[in-house]
Amino acid sequence: MEKKNEACLKNETVLIQSIICSKKVKLIAFAKTKLKKISSRDIQFIPDPSSIQITTTLLKDLIVIQGFVKGSVIVDGRFVKKVTLSFQEEVICEGACPGDELKHTKPILEGILPPQVIPNEDHDGHFVLFKAIFSIQVTVVREKIGTICVTIIGDINEERCKHQTPATAVIPFEMEKAIKDESESHDCHCHYHDCDEEDFPCMCEEESEEKSSTT
Repeated sequence: MEKKNEACLKNETVLIQSIICSKKVKLIAFAKTKLKKISSRDIQFIPDPSSIQITTTLLKDLIVIQGFVKGSVIVDGRFVKKVTLSFQEEVICEGACPGDELKHTKPILEGILPPQVIPNEDHDGHFVLFKAIFSIQVTVVREKIGTICVTIIGDINEERCKHQTPATAVIPFEMEKAIKDESESHDCHCHYHDCDEEDFPCMCEEESEEKSSTT
């Protein structure tokens, strides 16, 4: 064991998750919708964080992130309608390939921009532009095989290569005594008769009775 502790194995093979790139990405979700009879500027968009959906596509040297988030439009403190804000971002990741693994963190709401009201020339309501900003961390990972220098302390199971023999059943003393007593109670005492105790354990007594009856 001491020799193993002192040895540093130069060729220990390991599986490595190599990071190709890792970046923080801003997701700008927006949508333009039409609101009629707006006389107030108190317009709000309240997103539903649980409704956000993200789809990622990994191309050569490029990460494409698409998705949407749903929310409610509030005017003067009253619910008006539901809207869906969509987003798409492209992130440069040099060295990335479609066969790599792409991971991302849970999106975080960074902020909501004030709605932008765009006047409509036909006076039939106004267009309102809503924007919400989220952020995620995207990481591209590639599995590689490498070698490292390690110090082997020992095997967790040093018996793993030995033949596993089945465990021998051990009969407790009480059970062994009970079996012996039961065997003696059924003993035919064949040594008094010409019969085989092992082959015919219960025939000796019957044969003895037959001989006594004939005599």
